[in-house]
Amino acid sequence: MSNMMKALVKAKAEPGIWMEEVPVPEIGPNDVLIKIKKT
Repeated sequence: MSNMMKALVKAKAEPGIWMEEVPVPEIGPNDVLIKIKKT
């Protein structure tokens, strides 16, 4: 699995969101990883 993922980011207090590459978060013992495949 890659260590980067695409995410929609709301970085500013203005209209709009941006798609950015961000690090994949670490999964802890009480977390669930959900993988989504586009079709």
